[in-house]
Amino acid sequence: MDDIERHSKTVSMQDVMGLVSELKEQSNCKVILVLNEDNLGGSKEEFDRYSEKVIDQKLQFSLTSAEAAKLGCSADTPLRDLALDYIERLEISNIRVIKKIERNLKMLAPGLEGRSVALNKNLVVSVCVFAAVLYEQSRGFPSSKDILKYNSFSRALERVNQDRRQAEPDPHWVTLLDRCEFTNVDEFDEAILKAMESGYLPGSGFEEQVTAYDMVARRTELEAKFSAAWRLFHDRLDVSAEDLVKAWSEAIDEAAVVINPVNLNSTVRLMRELGFDGEADAAIETYIEQRKATPKIFDIDHQSRLGDVDDPRFRERCFEELHRSRRDFTLKMAADMIIENKEWDDAIPSTLAAASPDEMIALLKDYQGPRLNGLVEGILRAHGTPEEMEAVRSTMITAAEVIANESPLNRIRVRRWGFDLPSDADRQA
Repeated sequence: MDDIERHSKTVSMQDVMGLVSELKEQSNCKVILVLNEDNLGGSKEEFDRYSEKVIDQKLQFSLTSAEAAKLGCSADTPLRDLALDYIERLEISNIRVIKKIERNLKMLAPGLEGRSVALNKNLVVSVCVFAAVLYEQSRGFPSSKDILKYNSFSRALERVNQDRRQAEPDPHWVTLLDRCEFTNVDEFDEAILKAMESGYLPGSGFEEQVTAYDMVARRTELEAKFSAAWRLFHDRLDVSAEDLVKAWSEAIDEAAVVINPVNLNSTVRLMRELGFDGEADAAIETYIEQRKATPKIFDIDHQSRLGDVDDPRFRERCFEELHRSRRDFTLKMAADMIIENKEWDDAIPSTLAAASPDEMIALLKDYQGPRLNGLVEGILRAHGTPEEMEAVRSTMITAAEVIANESPLNRIRVRRWGFDLPSDADRQA
């Protein structure tokens, strides 16, 4: 009898043990009970009481993580040796969970054929960690929602600012993630988690992320350099503040393209706490310069699921660079998106607000025809900050008045758009 701890509410543990006793004593049967004693719950007391009389011999089936991994991962498991290593590091001994790791590796690993060694290792680490997150929460692992916000660098900074006498020790799962050198979730990890949760690849973004990340062949090396600089803070007692800040600065110079804003924020904040404001500002400028090719990274408030960016200077520079990049978003691009009404870009309101009345007039005349009324209506209904929308409204009023003054017919047309124009008598006065 397997899984007897899962007996239904209508069948008591006393009934189960009574049946076993009857089979044993009256029918001369040999009965093997297979169960997880830790999951007996309210039935454990009854089980212990009756097992003394019914059970002749107890055998404890207890596997180490290494033994369970070898049993759970078949010989054809992709990247098996790496998987065995990280299953053991995470202390996963549940064979059902290990089988899920095997299935997910078989689903995801073929997409990495011919890719870098670092990317393959990243896949294995993420699959093993996310398997623990999805299926081992009883061991204390966080939920999939919470793991998206996990950041070892931010956590370290928070603990520095806490009163050591009041701070609780890190939970064991944090130690296990450190063993795997799992520091935070990036876009590649998010795609892996999405595929694991849904059970299939389409729509997860996995293929796109594989292509994007493999283009950065030195990713692992660069991440290791940044992590090594932080290890001087975590693991050493003989490194001076000057040497630590120098190591951070050198790592940012070389590895900015793989550092997310939250990690950079934690680094510059600690630099400032150590009294190195100039070096912190220089690190920010280096980061901004190297990440200009990916301007969406500067939209820090929209990336808040990964954690907060709260260094004032870094926030200021991110917003400046975000607005600068949005100036490359043309007025025509904004108009096309408004007319098509299929997607939205946050650059639309700022682009409309930056347009001059002459540019707005030229835009409206370029879109004469069946699209014109939809464009005017869409511009007036666009959503942005109060300041942006006030600028758009003012520009549109000025443009409308200029067009209305071109002819009496245009005046009628502009009024049909909903603009209140002064009467002819008012204009003459």
